Amino acid sequence: MPFSKYIVIPVFFAVQAAVLLLIAPLINLGSPESIGGPSLIVWVTFHGWAMYFLAGASPKMIGKVLICFAGGAAVSVAIIQLTIALVGVVGGYWGAAIAVFIIAVPLISTERVPYIDFLPGWFVGAGTFFALHHMSGTHDAQGYMAIAFAELVGTAVGLGFGYVSATFKAAYSKRVAAQTADS
Repeated sequence: MPFSKYIVIPVFFAVQAAVLLLIAPLINLGSPESIGGPSLIVWVTFHGWAMYFLAGASPKMIGKVLICFAGGAAVSVAIIQLTIALVGVVGGYWGAAIAVFIIAVPLISTERVPYIDFLPGWFVGAGTFFALHHMSGTHDAQGYMAIAFAELVGTAVGLGFGYVSATFKAAYSKRVAAQTADS
């Protein structure tokens, strides 16, 4: 496809990104200011958008990505709580390392379990949760739930944007190919 035709695809993606920035404040998640305020957290949405493509740009992977992101949030809570429990015994430096080791073994083992075997979703989900947790500093169940909710809604919206991007790109590319073949 010549660049003069291809440029439509990045322009479409850019329009989507601009629309995302315009609608984000309108999507009220009720999340505390410490994790990005009450609106959609855009950088989390971009993670979900990218994850759609990392998962093969397949609508069949949307559920799996969300499940793995939720799992990533859950293992993050487990690591945080286990670290807190171990700090008094071995200190923070060793406590965190031991907690990560203990949780990482079953986490990595999920790659052998259908429906939850998408490791990038676990890792990005956990990393996103840790970043949001660091912003909030919460250590209670209600705070953890607020973080997980904001993360999963942002991810779901991003997956939706990814679906629209991939669908447009495929349809447009097919149309250009058909026009080229007719020429």
